[in-house]
Amino acid sequence: MARPATGALLYMVEMPPAGGQTYWANLRLVYDALPPDMKRQLDGTCAVFSYAKRQAGYHEEKPLPAAVKRQTPDVVHPIVNVHPHTGEKSIYLDPSTTSGIVGKSDGDGHSYSMTLRPMPHRLRSSTGIRGRLATW
Repeated sequence: MARPATGALLYMVEMPPAGGQTYWANLRLVYDALPPDMKRQLDGTCAVFSYAKRQAGYHEEKPLPAAVKRQTPDVVHPIVNVHPHTGEKSIYLDPSTTSGIVGKSDGDGHSYSMTLRPMPHRLRSSTGIRGRLATW
């Protein structure tokens, strides 16, 4: 998406008998925890985001039809997102949709992605509750 959504909603309609965990990560804390040299490397670096990659990760989904792929082309966004009002920086990266780092080989891009993945202590888990609404 050329302009990512400002927010999103998640509403549980049906709870699976097992699983149903939703994981949250504060990517501002991830950015804050990076060493200064890594922050300098990331400033101005962009990643490629692919809806087709995300859909391919869902085992029960069929491959995207060509018409949908044309309507949802890969897009490029900066890895470091700057809040428009506070100036705070956060990481804009999603392993399920990030397909590469602009100007980096696949191996280097994978190294960046692994370095920037949220650390377990920055992840928060929530078990879904029917009728519960989450916003972010």
